[in-house]
Amino acid sequence: ETITGLSKYIEGKSEYKNADLVFLYTSLNIGHYAENDGTAGYTMLGGVCNEYKTGAAEDEAGSYSGVYITAHEIAHGLGAVHDGSGPDYNIEGHPGASSCPRGDGYIMGSFSWEKNHYLFSQCSVQQFRHLYNMKKYSCLRKRNTKGTLISSDKLAGEFISYDDQCRKMKKDQVFLYDEKKGVTDCQINCKTEKDASGYTWYNTMEALDGTPCDPKNKNMRCIKQQLRGCHEVHQPKYSRRLKSSKKDETKEPLSARRGRGRSTEEPLTTLQSPFISVIKSFVPSGFGTGPKK
Repeated sequence: ETITGLSKYIEGKSEYKNADLVFLYTSLNIGHYAENDGTAGYTMLGGVCNEYKTGAAEDEAGSYSGVYITAHEIAHGLGAVHDGSGPDYNIEGHPGASSCPRGDGYIMGSFSWEKNHYLFSQCSVQQFRHLYNMKKYSCLRKRNTKGTLISSDKLAGEFISYDDQCRKMKKDQVFLYDEKKGVTDCQINCKTEKDASGYTWYNTMEALDGTPCDPKNKNMRCIKQQLRGCHEVHQPKYSRRLKSSKKDETKEPLSARRGRGRSTEEPLTTLQSPFISVIKSFVPSGFGTGPKK
């Protein structure tokens, strides 16, 4: 209902007319699936460029949890199903992702903190290309960026403390940094105060990029979890670029530019209802090691 309601809200509003996809963020729970899983986002599959170009995701302020969820949900909007799934027959000629095992842990696969966590599988890339080349999705080839974007030279872990990162772990329990255990392989050790029964709960969470991980060396930081550890880095200097209004520019389909790929001129079958191919994404809410006295 939220997604369809958002679609109706933006309909006819000039500020959303040229948007390829409109996203709603909330710190409220979107849904609940099982004890250790939560529905973290909704997006219409292949919803870009049409009346259902909307999505929603949970994002707890200061936790940056919505970054990964957004990447996952935008991929759905760009036509990618979960790895291991077959074609979606509401998108003509859709290649699906049955040849990419879900367990490989890519962005569209099973949730994992292993090396593929920040990468798209080849199946996802193939689906992106398929949509990009289709006539109905020509908005993806039209460059109409307007406004200003100022990049930051700070990483989240530089200004969000260990305690604050632990506090974002769960809404129903207050976790604080466990100074005795510290940070291990870019996993922050957290714990609760003793409860009424005298128990303390322990948990770990992935450190944000830029989090210090060696008290003896201030240049040792957690940078991208695929590195799986603490690494010496020097603060990158990002140029502050202003993206101002540009004249609309349309790119050619990939098949035309590269001389390969299927024809993009045939019409697409119309979505029968806004509920077709609604994707629910599940991510773990954090796994405790259990209470200890």
